[in-house]
Amino acid sequence: LKAHNHLPFHRPSAWTGSHYSPVSLTSLGYILCMGHNGQPCPSTAKDGNTIVTIVDRTGIHHIPVLYCICHGAADLDQQLFAMGLLPATFRTVEIIFTFTVLDDFLVDNLECKTTGQTYYSKLQTITHSMFPHHVPTQYKQLQRASRQWRDLTNRKRAGYGHAVPVKEEEGCMAIFCPACPQSGINLPDNFQEIYKLSV
Repeated sequence: LKAHNHLPFHRPSAWTGSHYSPVSLTSLGYILCMGHNGQPCPSTAKDGNTIVTIVDRTGIHHIPVLYCICHGAADLDQQLFAMGLLPATFRTVEIIFTFTVLDDFLVDNLECKTTGQTYYSKLQTITHSMFPHHVPTQYKQLQRASRQWRDLTNRKRAGYGHAVPVKEEEGCMAIFCPACPQSGINLPDNFQEIYKLSV
């Protein structure tokens, strides 16, 4: 289990004597610890942790989470962000998506035109190839989280973040286009005088 402190979404197999059988890290006693570099928080009991559903590119996992409650510890959502996790809701954290799966869905959606339902169906098949319909559907949560993720990444690229109050103007998050004519950048300042309109 120590080798999986930083690989919580690995799907190991155990030798049963005649064949390899998949086992979950949770059944082996794995707990996802926030803070302390993957080690349990000394201020928290190891038992009675909340089991959350974590959706990753490797499938859907049910893992107990141990939050850090040390003096001066970050808020729960910030602890999740530091681990590369985005909760589907911020009130009661039950379903969490990894940054990896959100990036992967974004690329699949843009390049392959994969719908959210098709992408989640793929994750269900990765989780349980024989009976994917037994895996609970979190399709609506994926749609909500992917919209939030897209907005967060757009804001990050535009230079917004860290709770700095900035007045947003129309078009402030648009990506700069070097091909569009812009005075002083790829057009001379007096372009209206130089280039006369002619019919």
